[in-house]
Formats: sequence, C-alpha cells, structure tokens
Amino acid sequence: MESYPEFDTVSMAGLYVHVPFCRKKCRYCDFYSVHASDDMVGLYLNALFHEVYFYKGIYPPTGSSIGTIYIGGGTPTTLNPAQIGSLIRHVKTHYPVVSDAEVTMEVNPGSVTADLLMQYRASGVNRLSVGIQSFDPDVLRCLGRIHTADEAECVILSALQAGFDDVGIDLIYGIPNQSAVSWDATLSKALLLNPSHISAYALSWSQATPLGRDIASGRYPQPDEKTVSDMYLSAHERLTKGGYEHYEISNFARPGHRCRHNETYWTGEPYLGVGPSAHSYTKNRRFWNIPDVRRYINVLSQNRLPVAGQEDLNTGQRILEQIALGLRRQEGIALSCIVGRDCVPPLVDAGLAIVQEGKVSLTANGFLLADEIALRLAS
Repeated sequence: MESYPEFDTVSMAGLYVHVPFCRKKCRYCDFYSVHASDDMVGLYLNALFHEVYFYKGIYPPTGSSIGTIYIGGGTPTTLNPAQIGSLIRHVKTHYPVVSDAEVTMEVNPGSVTADLLMQYRASGVNRLSVGIQSFDPDVLRCLGRIHTADEAECVILSALQAGFDDVGIDLIYGIPNQSAVSWDATLSKALLLNPSHISAYALSWSQATPLGRDIASGRYPQPDEKTVSDMYLSAHERLTKGGYEHYEISNFARPGHRCRHNETYWTGEPYLGVGPSAHSYTKNRRFWNIPDVRRYINVLSQNRLPVAGQEDLNTGQRILEQIALGLRRQEGIALSCIVGRDCVPPLVDAGLAIVQEGKVSLTANGFLLADEIALRLAS
C-alpha cells in the first residue's frame, strides 16, 4: 500500500504499538517477537518514531483524538522506562492525545521490580496488563513461562505499591494436563489479589509453536471440549460472584475498569497499529505491517510505509463482523442489525441469548457458541 489510508473520524481513536522483543519465547506464543540486542532496540525505536511521524496529520483524522495507547508485544519491558517515556512523549508531540488517555503497557512477571514499575508509571504509563497466565508452577512450565507463581503474585503487589490503580491480569485455561482443581486455585488466587481487570482466555494453539507441535504429536493431550467449557463457565460464575462485570467473552472488570483500548476493537472503531506485524483498521479496510523487524527498519529508512498487505471487507463480511464483534460484548447488538432474525427466538428458548430493549445479547452458555451463533444471525 503506497498511499496513505483514509481514517474514519471518531471522537476517540486508539493507537497500538508493537514491541517485537522477548527475553525468551513462550512455548505457546505465535505473536511476532525476536531476541533483543541493544543495537537492534535502538534501530527499532528510530524506525518506530519515523512511522509514528509518517501518520502525523492523517491519524487520527481532523476532529478525532487519541484516547488510548496500548504498548504490547513481545515484551514491552525490554524497553527501559526512559525509552517508554520517550515513545509516549513522541506520540503526544505529533498526535492530539486527550489528557486522560488510557496508556496501557504489557508486563511479564520476573521482568520488572517495584522500582522499575514506579519509573514506568512516571514515564506516562497508567495501566498495566500483566501476563500471569497461571499461578500453578506445573502449568507455567508447560507454557514455557520464565516466571514463578510467587513472582506472578509479587508483580501485582508491586504494581499497587508503584501507584497503579488500574492493573489487569491475563489467565489461560484449557492447557494440557491442567485440572479443574488447578484452574479453580488460579481463580481463587486472582480473586484474592483483586486486580481491576481479568482476561481469561482458552489456550489457542498452533503447530507453528513448540507446544502446538507437542499437542499435535500426542506428547501432550489436547484438552477435551467439555473440560474447556466447564473451565470457562467456572470463571464466569466465580468472577461475576466476586464482583467482576463479564463485559466481553473473555474479559471481566471491576466497575469503571473496562479496557477502553480493547473496546475500540470490539465496537468496530478505527485504530492504527505501528511497529513490526502491527495491524490497523479503518473504513472497512484492514492493513498490516511487515512481520520482520529488520525489514521494517529497512523500509522506513527508505521513507516508505512498512505495510505488508491489506484486505477490503465486502458487504457480507462487514455484516458478519459487526454481528460477531457485537455479540462478544455484554451489551449485544441491535435487533435491526440481524439478518436472520428468525433464529433469535430459538436461541432465547435454549438459554443462549436474551432479548431486551431492542437488543440481543448472549448468556454465558451462548458465549461458548458465539462464532456459530454469529454465522446464523448473519445469514
């Protein structure tokens, strides 16, 4: 894509920044990341700042402001607090950013101290997303995580000590050899630590990863569908009883602590992604950057956009996406958006959906079948 994209005008826009570095690749992860060296980090930051500048005056469009900045990876803490602060200042220098913007950074236990977290807080980060995944040592070993269960607990306490009042954690279930008892213990520990936000994801594995290859070869058992469903429903029951709002299929929040950045994705708002492999969306078009940090740096050194490809959504795809994304959220979607409305009453009768105030939303059991239901309602 040689020309600049045209972005939709919205009141608040989102910016995603991909940091493509990790100390060690987790066994289940298929996001783009490489080992960091000081020289490579410096070259990457120069290229990243150049890409941010490229979109100055184009994103967000006139009349819009940046409301959320999400620094993900990889492992963003491979950048030190001074580098993160420089990045945030660079964005604020060239883009209109609201004064109360949500600035999230992903953090892995074992990679930060309380003092470092205080420095990241001072650099402009005001929300953390901590990759806990589990409090079970055996599960952490299976996933190839570099931290211990004690370090997972410690990082949350350190974040609170550092002054963060918006701390989210990620948990994974449906992992080979993970028992219901293990998952229940992880949920109990999460509730005890009381983060403001909890994301609970079923393991998604690919044969492109070491863990995926182990599952495909039979070295590790693939969790059966009922076990995974039971774990999901257990998370729904325990976390909602614990005072969390189940506001999206995989996300739970204390009142007032939804992830504003991720809601940009689920509500179909435009967003810009910068950095290697980052994805963007606007005006029914997706486009994505080169998934290679060296090529990314080289292309930007030639004053070219580092875009690798794009996809324009047709009418049917747009309708399906609107329905699928809407059904992920607690609020659901308007009945007027649904093509196959005859399918709605049977879903209600089966306890999979609720209709109220002109909207259709899914129950916890309905969330388990969200993709299938979306296809039915879009046809």
